[in-house]
Amino acid sequence: EYFWVIRNLKFFEIYTFKAGIKFEPDFIILSKLKNGKTANMQIFIEPKGEHLLATDSFKEEFLKEINTSFYNVSDKTEIKGLGFFNSQERKREFLVAFNSIFDNLTN
Repeated sequence: EYFWVIRNLKFFEIYTFKAGIKFEPDFIILSKLKNGKTANMQIFIEPKGEHLLATDSFKEEFLKEINTSFYNVSDKTEIKGLGFFNSQERKREFLVAFNSIFDNLTN
């Protein structure tokens, strides 16, 4: 099992499905799991301070939408998005979503 956490410092941009608004996700996790099968995954993550939760809500909506609209790029790679990480207001929700992604892969 391999996991890489990459800080996206203007390396790439993604665009929302509905409005086509571009943004640069702050972090991406790349993983390759071997548990009888091989799974490659890209997970987009955005930490947000409380003052930006409402302003950047379109980003969170898109990151969650990835999971239902565009989750399988090929037979070998999945793309996932997580809701905002905010340690004061959303930490538990984020951890539940984060853990469920990897629990589904490893079980």
